[in-house]
Amino acid sequence: MLIAAVLSLGAPLVQTDWAVKAPLATGQKQVWAVTADSTVAGGAHAATFDLVEEVNGGADAKGLVPVKLGLDNLTVDESSQPEAEGTGHVTSQIVLISADSDGSRQMFLALLFVYPTDPMTAGSEWKSEYPTTKVSYDFKATGVEKVKDEDTMKVTGTIKDSTPDGLDETGTWWVNHAGKVVKFKLVAHNWTVTMGNGMVVETTTMNGTLKP
Repeated sequence: MLIAAVLSLGAPLVQTDWAVKAPLATGQKQVWAVTADSTVAGGAHAATFDLVEEVNGGADAKGLVPVKLGLDNLTVDESSQPEAEGTGHVTSQIVLISADSDGSRQMFLALLFVYPTDPMTAGSEWKSEYPTTKVSYDFKATGVEKVKDEDTMKVTGTIKDSTPDGLDETGTWWVNHAGKVVKFKLVAHNWTVTMGNGMVVETTTMNGTLKP
C-alpha cells in the first residue's frame, strides 16, 4: 500500500476541467493550416488555405467584439486563388453574429469554434440558438486527449442553419488549456462560400491545425 501511494504521488496528474475563455484580447491573432476535400456541382476538388482570425478591438455596448477573418494562401486543385477576407462581430463565445456581407457570415460561421460559458469537463454540454440568424449550436466535451504531447479537451458538436438548404455541419475540436483550438475536423453540407462570385459547396471535409 505504501509503495502504491508513493507511486501515485509521483504520477503526473491530468487536469480534467478546462476553465477556458475565448481568446478575444485586442490584437489576438490565430492562424490554422487547413486542407479541404470538397464536392461542388458534382465535381471533386481539393483545397488548402490558412484560416485567420484576428481580434480588432474591444467589445462594444452590446458586448460584441470586432474581428477580421480570412482565408489566406488559398489554392484549389493546386492552383492559387484570390484570398477571401471579411470583418464581423462575435459574442464572448465566438458566435459570428454579423459580417460585412451575409455571404461572409455564412462562410466563416462554419469555421469558428463556439466556447462554453462554464468550465469544460468530460460530458459537459452547451447549446446556443440565435433566431435572428436561424443558426443553432450544440457542443459536448468528450474527454482529455493528447495532441502532439499536449493535453487537450476533445469536443464534438453540430452547427445548423435552419433556413432552406442551410449549413449542416458536424465537427470535432481539440482545445488546450490556453483556450486555443489546436486541431479540428469539420464535415459540412451546404456550405456557402464567397469565392468565385459565391457558390454552395455540397459537402466538404476540412482538417485544420493551429500554426505556431
